[in-house]
Amino acid sequence: MTYPDELAQAKKVTLPCAEITDFPRFAYRGTHLDVSRHFFDVDFVKKYIDVLAMYKINKFHWHLTDDHGWRIQIDKYPELTRIGAWRPERDQWDTLHPVQPDEPMTYGGFYTKDQIREVIEYAAIRHIDIIPEIEIPGHCSAILAAYPQFACDDYPYTVAVGPYWPPKAIMCAGNNDVITFYKDVLTEVAELFPYPYIHIGGDEAFNDNWQVCPKCQQRIADKHLKNEFELQQWLMNIMEKHLSQLHKKAIIWDDIVSKDMVNMSTILCWQSFDVAKIAAKHGNDVIMCPTSHCYYNFYQGDKKTEPLCMEGEVTLEKAYSFDPMPKGLSGKDAKHILGAQCNLWTEFINTPKQAEYMLLPRLCALSECVWTPAEQKDWKNFSNRVEFHQRMLKKLGYNCRDKK
Repeated sequence: MTYPDELAQAKKVTLPCAEITDFPRFAYRGTHLDVSRHFFDVDFVKKYIDVLAMYKINKFHWHLTDDHGWRIQIDKYPELTRIGAWRPERDQWDTLHPVQPDEPMTYGGFYTKDQIREVIEYAAIRHIDIIPEIEIPGHCSAILAAYPQFACDDYPYTVAVGPYWPPKAIMCAGNNDVITFYKDVLTEVAELFPYPYIHIGGDEAFNDNWQVCPKCQQRIADKHLKNEFELQQWLMNIMEKHLSQLHKKAIIWDDIVSKDMVNMSTILCWQSFDVAKIAAKHGNDVIMCPTSHCYYNFYQGDKKTEPLCMEGEVTLEKAYSFDPMPKGLSGKDAKHILGAQCNLWTEFINTPKQAEYMLLPRLCALSECVWTPAEQKDWKNFSNRVEFHQRMLKKLGYNCRDKK
């Protein structure tokens, strides 16, 4: 018998004649990569896509913008990459102190449009669709460092350093130029990416500045909105409609969800299964990635023996126990659960080797969760099989964590 680790080196494989009937439980099977906190070059992104294809992952969520760096060329706004893609290089990522005036901005990078087209083509050959994410309206320090006129205040924003960000950094929703900016950016992004979905953020948009900004308060009054949360819903709805005009559809983090929501975007649910049920019952399509099971930037085991991670724990067994279908949904509402993805945020992941270590072999668990019917899953059986995959992945040059 040829075991999986030997297949990695095989040039020719002979299989007996057989008929196989197999199909996935969910149509959407995704994996995310944050390239804002730490930039990963095209070669690694391709290697990342290769391992996704191995495990029948068909969606790659590319988190291209955030406080810590803007990673995509936008012709109409060149300062986004000239300024917004770079920050000081710090050896101690877990030590937070502000950017100093004399620090050289040498750490970062961005993808040219030609490089993005290259990655899109590479993924398409492997039957993977790429979903770009442009954060709106928070997580915007990199934008405000390049274009400070888009802020509510005159705070001297810089591209963020350390694992945290200025919580008050938010684009001014009362400034019409901000609306124009986002529409221009999304138009260029839509021209690049063929898949119909574009992620437009919406998470952790702390609205302290909106509460005291005259322009934002005037917008709330003019649009007859109740509060700053409704102002965010209004803004996201504007962008949702703009994407529709570009023949695209919006995906938004579940922070926008409320019982009286108006947005019909697909919801990427990270906070809880209950929020997912609210969205599904409202009629929104939902993709599941709850922190409890799908945040692969969390510890995989004992903190004493693991590299520094974001606080939280998702062991291999916990990842395998994930059921993307929230309990208690009716058949009609359950149809809105498109599938699930794991998320790899890179606050504490600064090398390709470390990214692979955090992804693998937990990706094997996700792959089975979104493909195999829940009643057919078996942890003991999976635990035995995954050992072969660990050896295979290492022979293929991936830094796969040993099962412990």
